[in-house]
Order: sequence, then C-alpha cells, then structure tokens
Amino acid sequence: MKKITAALLTAMLATASVGAAAQSYSDYYSAGRQYENREQFVHALGSYWKAMESEPTSAAKDAGTAYKELSEAIRNGFPGNDLYGEKGLYEGWLRLCREYEQFWCSTLPYVIDFDSLDRFVIETPPAPKGKDSEQKAQGPVYSFTLHYFAEPSYEKAAIEKIVTDGYKKVRRNYWAGLYTTWPKFSAYSNRREAEADGVYAGAEYYLKFAIKNSAGKTVHESLYTSVENNTYSWQGEDFDPAGATVELEEFALVQNGSVVAAFPGSDVLCFDFDHSTDEFYRNIPGAFEALACIEEQMVSIEGGSFDMGNDEGTKDEGPVHQVTVGSFELSKFEVTKELYATVLNRDVEKNQGDRKPYDKATWYDAVDFCNKLSELKGLTPCYSGSGENIQCDFSADGFRLPTEAEWEYAARGGADSHGFRYSGSDNLDEVAWYEMNSSKGPHEVGTKKPNSLGLYDMSGNVSEWCWDWYRRDYYQEGGSSNPTGPERGRQRIMRGGYYGSKFECSVSDRSSTEPAQTVWYSGYIGIRLCRTKK
Repeated sequence: MKKITAALLTAMLATASVGAAAQSYSDYYSAGRQYENREQFVHALGSYWKAMESEPTSAAKDAGTAYKELSEAIRNGFPGNDLYGEKGLYEGWLRLCREYEQFWCSTLPYVIDFDSLDRFVIETPPAPKGKDSEQKAQGPVYSFTLHYFAEPSYEKAAIEKIVTDGYKKVRRNYWAGLYTTWPKFSAYSNRREAEADGVYAGAEYYLKFAIKNSAGKTVHESLYTSVENNTYSWQGEDFDPAGATVELEEFALVQNGSVVAAFPGSDVLCFDFDHSTDEFYRNIPGAFEALACIEEQMVSIEGGSFDMGNDEGTKDEGPVHQVTVGSFELSKFEVTKELYATVLNRDVEKNQGDRKPYDKATWYDAVDFCNKLSELKGLTPCYSGSGENIQCDFSADGFRLPTEAEWEYAARGGADSHGFRYSGSDNLDEVAWYEMNSSKGPHEVGTKKPNSLGLYDMSGNVSEWCWDWYRRDYYQEGGSSNPTGPERGRQRIMRGGYYGSKFECSVSDRSSTEPAQTVWYSGYIGIRLCRTKK
C-alpha cells in the first residue's frame, strides 16, 4: 500500500498503472509528446500530469506548459474544430470520448481513504456451570466495522472536467451515440467493441485488504468489497483498533462477478487513519505552477555586517548597533494566497491565480506553512515543538521565517545598502502599497519597484512575521553575530508595515503582536520565506 506521507510530493500524488515501474520526468514527458503525436490526447494529459508530479520544480516547465495548452485546446473544442466540417468535429470527439473511457478503465481511477475502525462487543457467553464448570470460559465475541471512502483520483477528476467542459461546448443534438449525459452513458454503442478496447460498461470497482494489529500480524483478510459501500464489517478475535493498520491487497474491476482488470494494492494511493497528513492536492497543475517556481524566486543574499536600528526612530529602534548575519536566501515576493492555499489544501480553487499576499497568518500558521512546504519539496523542516516551545533548527535546509536581523539587512539592500528610509527608496510611493495609495487593501505582489536585491514589497502591502520574540530594550544588549532575539517573550516581531500604515514601512521600524494574532480590525500580516544558505 502506498501510504501517504508529507515528506514527498510525489508520494502524496502518485497513482500508478498496472505493473508500472517508477519513471522519470523525461520518461513521462516523452510519453506525453508521443501520445499527443498519435492524437491520444487524454493519455497525453495523464502523462504530462505524472511528469509534473515526478518533478515539481521549475525544471518541469515544459510538461506544465504542454498540459496547460492541451487542456485549453480541449476546453475550446479541440479535437475536431480544426478538421473539415461537422463530420470531422463529430469524429474527433467520438474518438476522444472513447479514449477517455479507455483511460478510466486502464489506470487507477480512485484513491482510498481508510477512515476509522470501530470495535463492539456483541455477545459475552455465560460462564460454565455444573459439570461443565471446569471448562475454560469463552471470551466475548467482537464485531468490527471499517469505514472507508473512495473518490476519483485527482488526475482523473481533473482530466474528466477538461474533457466534459469541451464536450458541452461543442456537442450537437444530432450526434449519434454521443449523449448529453456522457460519460454516464458510454460513447460505445456496441458492448463487444467496447470490451475489445478495454472498456467494461456496468463494471464496478472492488477492493480487498488485510487488517494488521500493532505488532504487524494479520488479524483479518477481507472478501471483495465494493468501493461504493463505505463500510466493511466482520466478527473475529479481539485486538486493539488504535494500533491497527490497513494493507490494501488488490483493487479490481469486476463485471458480472468476474474480475476483468486487477491492480496490485501497492500501486494505490491510500490514507490510513492518520488525517493529520491528509493535505493532498486535487489540482496538480495549479499546485505545480505555484510550487515549481519557488526556487527561482529565492534571492541569494551574501552575509555581512551592518548598523541595525535607528537612533532617530521610536525608542525600541535604538540604539544603533553593529550586527553580523550569515548568508541566506529570501523570497523576492511575499507568500501569495494561491501558494498558501495550495500548500495547505485550503480553498485551492477559490484562490487559484490569486497573486495578492496571504494576509491572515498567525505566527503559528506561518511556522506550519514553512514546515509543510519544506516537506513537499523534500527538505528538512526547520521547526519542531509546539506553542511557546517551538524551536528552530537554523542549520536545516527547509524554509523558515527570517530573523529580525536578516529581515532588516535584506530590506536595507544587504551589502549594497544605499541608506534609504524605506526598502529601495526614500519615496514610499515608488516601493510600497501603504495608506495613501492602497485603497485600504493589499495588492498583487511585485507590482512596485524592488530594492537593490530584487526584493519586492519589503515596505508596505502586508506586514511580515519574523522568528524573534519582541522585547522593547533588546537592542541595548549591543552587537552580535546572527542574533535570533530574546529567549522568551509574549509577542513575536513583524516587520515592513502594511497597506494601512506609513511610518511602520521604514526599514528600521519594529512592530509586534501575539503569535496567535492575525488581525486587529482586518487581516494584514503575511509571510516571506527564508532559507539558510549552504
């Protein structure tokens, strides 16, 4: 069973064909191009999808572009609209609809979520009496119910929507054999012809699984059970469901009581009780576009020494003191709503393409986001612990929040500082969305002038969380190397000001609030990603 983990994006998203060995990005992309050349457009989409799964970085842009272009073409009526006349349109869509049905039957159509396992005592035999009293007492009889859910694999659900959107746009009422209700009713009119192409009308999917106790011993093997049932019950010997696991043994397509196609359980994406790891993506192209470009957006900043603070600012900005920071990377943009939704699987469709900064993050949300993104990218998370005891491993290669010193060093331009009051200019209108030009709301990231390091919105738009606890007199301790702030505190630092402020937009201003706080009157706190440079 391919159990979900948050460590690798591919492990979270992979659904494999029967007997398919692990393939590389180039294998999937090459297959997609070959399918497209043979006018097998549904299989081409599937191959491009898997290519994006296997390499969710900017290196896989060709697959992302090919998937997007082919998807848009199908939604707009291709294939057929570039062929001659209505006959060509009909024949093109008849082939495409039939190909989709073949695709559905030849590759795994579902993911399985094993939700919970319940145990009940249904009968306790009475203790033996009289001449039978020396016999050993019978134990209670237990009934078990496994709850599970099957839903279309995210790849197939997305591809079906692409095809059905295009089909609804171009279908003509006089098309023979292609009904308005397709794919509920097959595009094949002849059952023998359909089965020759590997399409089995009326077939249902069944699964078989084994239940194992906490020691890994098999305590029950199921019969075939339909994916539509959602529950499976049996009676057996007692064991502790809390320590149980489910191992999917087989996933089968059954027609008239006979198995017509079988998939090994090891190829099926399953979720096994632990719903803390159920953040998975239903839209890999959207996730790919949001995730793949992160490496390109990280700006490498060489470390150095600088004068931190401002003796002419508020009391907590002084005294000015020399600080040294090591080399690090900082994202050129604040985390967008699209990226935040994609990583945490929250309102993904609603926020798709939204380039405004996410502005309702608590400090705990920010830390959680950094860890989850690190796991998805196959990196070591920086944060551990919980509540006030969260620790940061600054040597880890995952994403994290910048320290206050790193943030100010970057906002000033690093070693290329020009001494500006704001990040990139003394003219706030040039570099920031703030109270005089923002119309009281955040704007798309990267629409103002960047600073000398190529960092956008370091002043204004939304405030940005830093790692450090806040203490009013912390600067009085003087200079240091790679400071990470006080050991304890009540509030966490946030920097840069926001769309409703002006004075807070300076590179030296220090703001703070409780780590569980997102808003006072409206959302305005966001996230900028940082990584320790190796």
